[in-house]
Amino acid sequence: MNKKYFSYLLKNRKVAVVFFFAIYLGISLAPYIDAGNARADVYTATTSFVISLILSVIMTFCLPVLQFAFVHSRRSTDLYFALPVSRKEQLVTNLVFMFCVLFGCYALTTGAVWVLFAHATVRSLNYAYILLLGGLFILEMLIINSFLYLIANNSFDGIVMMGAYTCLALLVYVVFGNCINSLIAGYNVDAFRSAPGAWLSPLYMNARAFSEVTDAIQHKTLPSLPVGYMGAAAGYTLLALWGLKKNFIERKAERAEQLSDNLMSYPFIINIYCLGILMVFGFESVRAGTIRRNLIFYILLLFIYVVATFVYRRKIRLEPKYLAAFAAGTILTLGLGYAGWATRGFGIADRHELPEGKYIVYNYNARVERDDLGRRQDMNTDWSEGVDISFDLDIPADRIDEYAPAIAILEEIRGEAIDEFYRRSTYEGYASALEIYGKNSRENWKYTQRLFYYLHDHLLSEAELIQLEPYVSIQIYDQRYEEPMSLQEYLEKREK
Repeated sequence: MNKKYFSYLLKNRKVAVVFFFAIYLGISLAPYIDAGNARADVYTATTSFVISLILSVIMTFCLPVLQFAFVHSRRSTDLYFALPVSRKEQLVTNLVFMFCVLFGCYALTTGAVWVLFAHATVRSLNYAYILLLGGLFILEMLIINSFLYLIANNSFDGIVMMGAYTCLALLVYVVFGNCINSLIAGYNVDAFRSAPGAWLSPLYMNARAFSEVTDAIQHKTLPSLPVGYMGAAAGYTLLALWGLKKNFIERKAERAEQLSDNLMSYPFIINIYCLGILMVFGFESVRAGTIRRNLIFYILLLFIYVVATFVYRRKIRLEPKYLAAFAAGTILTLGLGYAGWATRGFGIADRHELPEGKYIVYNYNARVERDDLGRRQDMNTDWSEGVDISFDLDIPADRIDEYAPAIAILEEIRGEAIDEFYRRSTYEGYASALEIYGKNSRENWKYTQRLFYYLHDHLLSEAELIQLEPYVSIQIYDQRYEEPMSLQEYLEKREK
């Protein structure tokens, strides 16, 4: 780091830094306005901590644009790179300056909150975690966003790169979830919560680690940090440092104000986003059995693809290679979708695996006819003429053999629901469903994995319900009676 250069940056930005800190402090202390007994309220303290961090993280997207804008200007590039300060010193000094500004505001604000209001309710060790993880979050996002901004060759494209790469994890999450929902019967995006998109987002991984600390503060415990996420975020930061070496220290001055045509900029971003969206359209078309209803979206996406190439090339020209690439992507994604459908979710749907956890829960809900509890109520009949059946069968994982007869009945219904999914069955009655999930305690509602099946024509028959009754309490809700009844009570009343 060059101390003189750092002093120059501080002197040149001191008014902006003071102004920012004043706004920062005012917004961060907002939760304490009319907060009642704020000094004893741990939730008010954690809200203030979170607001402080959010402000700093937002600025990690803004400061690199201000501090490295000269790299994207031909005149400024020649001037700065001619200074008696090496490029390495310029890079390190700018990063240190940005970190000092953001972490300084964060540390001063959270420190004021802790000393004045929260020291009695927030453990000093947990506050140390707040400082440590907040500082790590800020530092990693500064380095990563600086790298993303410098991938491009002009300022506008640099901002686009920051936004595009930050949202890339969201694209992966959407595509992955759509693939599961459209092609794999019973599975949904919740069954693979946060994977794999989360592992592509340093923003999410750092936020997850920080949330563990705030949860620990609120529950007055010590945090259980997601070491895997923190390690992955650190790995991305190291890659970004290597990228900064290539895109700043070894950067050619001639790149300023040129097209951003290196591999990691527009050529990758445009095509990966187009391919991801084509996968969503393709999988949904396969699920529906026709491409017609998505045809307008394909045309709209082609238009957006052409506009994106204009932004990249700075000229409108519909070249055959772009149309060929779009057509190839469409064929590829539709082919992948049909392959997944033909193999029943690449073979995953038919595995009939049980979720992980100390308890396996089968949840059954059905709206059925009064005179036949195995027949779904017709939509053309009045809702009040039917009855609701529901039960939650909790099975301890270490006693699963004792429930084998009940599991066999429910797994048969599950198999029929999978068959109906791939036959593209439609509903002709009120919705009914079988849900299977795992959890680690009877009282805990959080599940480890969740499988969800809509039931069409095949519901549990009355005979099967009677067979299940020794294993689970089956509740019948009929509007004619004030209280829910057991299966046996309902059948006896119905016979009278």
